[in-house]
Amino acid sequence: MTTPDWKRLVHAQGPATRVPTQLKKLTATTPEAREAAFYQLREALVAPGEWFTASGPAAELLAQQAASAKVGRDVTLRLLGEMAAGDPNWFVGADAAKLRSAHKLSADTVRAATDAIPSAVSMLGHGEPEARAAAAFFLGLVPGGSAALAKVGDLASRDPSVVVRATATVTLGLLARAGEKEASARLASVPRDEPLMTAAHWAARIASGAQTTPDEDAAGAAGWFSKEGAATPWCSVGSSARWITSLVTEPQRRGVVAPAIVKSFVAAGGEPQSRRRAIGELALDLAGFKKKFAELDVVGADQLDDGQRATAAALMAMPDVVLALRWGLPGSARCIGKWL
Repeated sequence: MTTPDWKRLVHAQGPATRVPTQLKKLTATTPEAREAAFYQLREALVAPGEWFTASGPAAELLAQQAASAKVGRDVTLRLLGEMAAGDPNWFVGADAAKLRSAHKLSADTVRAATDAIPSAVSMLGHGEPEARAAAAFFLGLVPGGSAALAKVGDLASRDPSVVVRATATVTLGLLARAGEKEASARLASVPRDEPLMTAAHWAARIASGAQTTPDEDAAGAAGWFSKEGAATPWCSVGSSARWITSLVTEPQRRGVVAPAIVKSFVAAGGEPQSRRRAIGELALDLAGFKKKFAELDVVGADQLDDGQRATAAALMAMPDVVLALRWGLPGSARCIGKWL
């Protein structure tokens, strides 16, 4: 690899001069420092369906780091995988793989990520669940990841960590979309006895291109907002809303998902408080309130469709949040009860 002139390269936030120094922070001595570096670099190097002049050189350094670093290999692979995918939320779209191939700046990033496949395969047997999960998800985002399909399938069925099982399950869905029939067969046999596994299996089936029923949509989306949900490299607490909106695009299906996530969140205790309004906003968005009604409008119940009506009824369990939701709803749970 020739040394790039970093000051001439750019990423999503501008000049890439500091990228080599920032990449080294992924191997910092403390997990907190490594996570902080990951999110800082993610903001700069990962964008939906976009690659930058700095992407390829950064990816080469990451591939080298994934092979040689003593610590931080998990966050290194997470970043490299997300860069190769052009954002995992975007990558679940049906045409994403073709669009990635057509992008003029994606090839070097994808090539470097493919070179890191042996590092990811070796990490599938790592003692730390976070490392196994990161490696498994990486293999679903990179061409050639199917070489480890049998190992990923074993993780999805038998790993002691539900986070690893769920992550490997989503990877099976991505590999099935790429045409791997064994991935589809493995996916069908994955146990779904926990909320997070229900959510992962649902996400994997959608990613694979399979059709889902309304009941499956409700249960799958709800699993992310249970006590065990939203705890994986592919769906953190902060990114669960983006995953839901990426996976469920049709209005009718969103109308099923919206009340389901509110009910699941409330059943899990409705905590933390900081998420309550975010869940309410997400539900209104999914149910089409924000698209159909103006902010501060309070509309007649006869103007709601079935999904909006069910979402409003579910939100009655969070009266403190309803007061702050500004699209179409009366301002308290008691008012909603009369209104419905």
